[in-house]
Amino acid sequence: MRNLTFLISVLFLGISTVFADNVLVSNLADLRGQTADGTTVYEITGEIILTHQHGQRNQKYFQDASAAILVDDNSGIITSSYNLYDGVTGLTGTLTTYRELLQFVPTADPGAATSTGNEFIPQLVTLADIAPVHQGMLVRINNVDFTGAETTFSSSTNYAINDGTSDAVIFRTPSSSAALDYFGTPVPTEATDMFALIGQFDNDMQIFSRSLADFYPDGLPSYTVTFNVIDEDDAPITDAVLTFDSDALAAGTYTIEEVNAGSYSYSVEKAGYFTRTGQVAVTDDITVTVVLVAEDANAISTFPWNEDFEGEAFPPSDWSHYALGQGTWATTATANTGDKAAWHNFTTGQANSWLVTPQIQIGEDDNILMKFFQRNGFMNDYGFSAVLISEGSGNPTHEEFEVVYEASTSIASYAERIVSLGDYAGKTIYIAFQYEGTGAHQWFIDDVVIEDAPEAIIINDLSEFHDATIGGDLIYLINGEVVITHMHGQRNQKYIQDATGALLIDDQPGVITTVYNQYDGITGLKGKLSSYNGLLQLNPTEDPGAATSTGNVIEPLLLTMDQVTPLHQSMLLAIKDVSFNTDLTTLEPSTNYDVTDGTATLIMRPPSQSAVLDYFGTPVPATPVNMIVLGAIFGESIQFFPRSLADIDVQLSTQNLVIENNAVVYPNPFSGHLTVQGLENCRSIEILNGLGQTIETIDNPSLNINLNTSEYQQGIYFIRFIQNNGNQFVNKLIKK
Repeated sequence: MRNLTFLISVLFLGISTVFADNVLVSNLADLRGQTADGTTVYEITGEIILTHQHGQRNQKYFQDASAAILVDDNSGIITSSYNLYDGVTGLTGTLTTYRELLQFVPTADPGAATSTGNEFIPQLVTLADIAPVHQGMLVRINNVDFTGAETTFSSSTNYAINDGTSDAVIFRTPSSSAALDYFGTPVPTEATDMFALIGQFDNDMQIFSRSLADFYPDGLPSYTVTFNVIDEDDAPITDAVLTFDSDALAAGTYTIEEVNAGSYSYSVEKAGYFTRTGQVAVTDDITVTVVLVAEDANAISTFPWNEDFEGEAFPPSDWSHYALGQGTWATTATANTGDKAAWHNFTTGQANSWLVTPQIQIGEDDNILMKFFQRNGFMNDYGFSAVLISEGSGNPTHEEFEVVYEASTSIASYAERIVSLGDYAGKTIYIAFQYEGTGAHQWFIDDVVIEDAPEAIIINDLSEFHDATIGGDLIYLINGEVVITHMHGQRNQKYIQDATGALLIDDQPGVITTVYNQYDGITGLKGKLSSYNGLLQLNPTEDPGAATSTGNVIEPLLLTMDQVTPLHQSMLLAIKDVSFNTDLTTLEPSTNYDVTDGTATLIMRPPSQSAVLDYFGTPVPATPVNMIVLGAIFGESIQFFPRSLADIDVQLSTQNLVIENNAVVYPNPFSGHLTVQGLENCRSIEILNGLGQTIETIDNPSLNINLNTSEYQQGIYFIRFIQNNGNQFVNKLIKK
């Protein structure tokens, strides 16, 4: 690998983890467990729901299923407008406390709401229940008496209240800038049910309501909740025991009356069946259907287990087949091994077909994965094909399956796919292969195996990570040498590359302690695969040790901005004539710059200050420059950044591919054939796939040639022309 030249198109996959020093927290309970030092910036990666906002210090209250938080935005950082119960994702800020009340101070506007009109039902508590863990939560409290002498509500005023469960608690109104509609209205003289937000002042827990609509002097309205209990074949079950809101009902009693609006837990159990539990949100009369799943004495519980579809019966014993449309699963002789495989052909009518495994019971301590081989055809007309898992019913009409993998890319010959089942330890599941489409594609499945996960899954080259399982406990071992193209201090990140692709190593804990130089080779790298806003990351699980080679040469590929694709994240790219379209005068960390080369406009975003790049604070180029960059992506935004000043305004090597020549290539997009004309002075041509891998070479081509491309998979290709004088040219192609 000492003289690697990468003929690979590069795409800028994202910036998020690459360019943010934020400490990531998944939910509000996680946030509340962090240090409130006023300086550490936390990013809430999950969605949180707005439960209240008012004018006092631009405060907003957010809540999720785990906890709540008060956002104190006195500086007006959040400029996006939100409505009550909007969802917000990616909120960043610091944690502070004010008189024991935990507050989140935003550092950036999170942008538009990511959902609207969310249903939110406050939890029922008593005043005696309220504790610091409830800070910021919207709750429901019944039978509240205002015990003081005040007759009207005023701003910034304490009111003593009691619900009979504790000593008096303080109802504390916000300041006049909150502009709540009950300021100036009478204080209730009779006990009232209410919704309220929970606060704290020193050791005193406090509450306040958001509006007049939060008071229910006649009590909250009540509703009837009815449960419909059935088995997986939709047959009624009439003797199960229902527990609703901690109250066990007589067997077969499935109706509960006079239920106030709120969120309630329930469980349904019957001998010989798995107990089902859940939550029900009550806002009206409601019927809840619960499917009880029988304990299968023949369930798969010993591993490895496999199915190769070689038997006489189809579907195989204990498998289920649901044909919910015109299509059907069947067997085919086009197998990975043996004589048979399962497949679904295209149909003239709408197909919705499910092939469901037997019941699978995974032990508490098991780390299990499923492997299967697949291929497909006619992907130009792709409909939908996916692997789904249900922790409840194995009957898809009950809609309890969730997608864990979609087989949407073209696979011309059988290839293995791994699905981690690590998240299902201690659970009983069904796995389904679902096909949908009208006159759509073909999907072949063979050699399904469920087995213990190995110590590490072997990855032969970096391009394989684009089709690998993300998340879970799977550990990958890169079976070969990779070369470091860049390192910086932000999250101890390193960029690695081989002849097929590239990957970001995100090592915030500092697992890798060995010191490397740029262009060192590493062998035996292990880690878990994660993704952040579309960016693939390898989180190392051990230090790979000393470099196995040094001084490798990585030649970035010259491309135009419109040619980069999401498969080329984290790789070195050379771009000519980059112009900055910005009023900013210096290059600063964590800042977006619009740039263009005339073919497209992308974002150049340097990493955070901790990356300590030598161009921070230097002038923005005033004229077009050639650049060497690393690609990234943040959501849908293609981005990149140079590694150093030496990467800005460079003299690009003549060995890079030039996007120009006199040859004519048509049609483009192409399907079964590709015609190339005008091959004067051409020594050879090569067809490269989207990852830069050569899949076909024609030496000493005639002036005009016709290529059979029927076996090419759908996607992006490049055709490279090598002239007799050594010059190289490349054109981009698309197989439809």
